[in-house]
Amino acid sequence: RIDPVDPWPIEIDGNRVLLGPLIEGALYDLLAGVSTEYVASRLHATVACIAARLALHAGDAIGGDLPWALSGGVFQNRAVVHRLRDLPQTRGRVMHL
Repeated sequence: RIDPVDPWPIEIDGNRVLLGPLIEGALYDLLAGVSTEYVASRLHATVACIAARLALHAGDAIGGDLPWALSGGVFQNRAVVHRLRDLPQTRGRVMHL
């Protein structure tokens, strides 16, 4: 079981992820002295939310409720995949990883 944590702020412009808010949130946590485990959990939650938002955006652009085919090394991380599958907007969605 993976404990729920809030992602850092996410700003997306079209298909581009703007990293400024994410980096600012990470630096704030690190400077506040929170544990590295908590920072890692927030990073995993943030990456999962970014993947979901971009996949939903792509699906809207082509129309239809198609299965998702997600690839890349980030999807070999079990924490990211579990968080991605647990998001309300992805429940019940067919994902091929």
